Amino acid sequence: MRRYRLGELRERVGLTQARLAELMRVSQSRISQMERGNLDQLEIDTVNRYVAALGMEVHLVVRLDGHDDESLSDHLPPSWAVIA
Repeated sequence: MRRYRLGELRERVGLTQARLAELMRVSQSRISQMERGNLDQLEIDTVNRYVAALGMEVHLVVRLDGHDDESLSDHLPPSWAVIA
């Protein structure tokens, strides 16, 4: 399991912020805000649309306080990514 930030996922599939914004029907500045890491203000639907535009799926994983992301790797398939 590897930790990714949203921008890394976008770059991995070869999309610019502008093209992703077109696909999501939002402004490029909105994509930039999302990628700067203010995830507390994101709705799950917005993250789902972002990831779907990249050709990926969202699977929500709930983590108990006090457990690090490495402990999750024991329970998730190796192809999954954690968005930090």
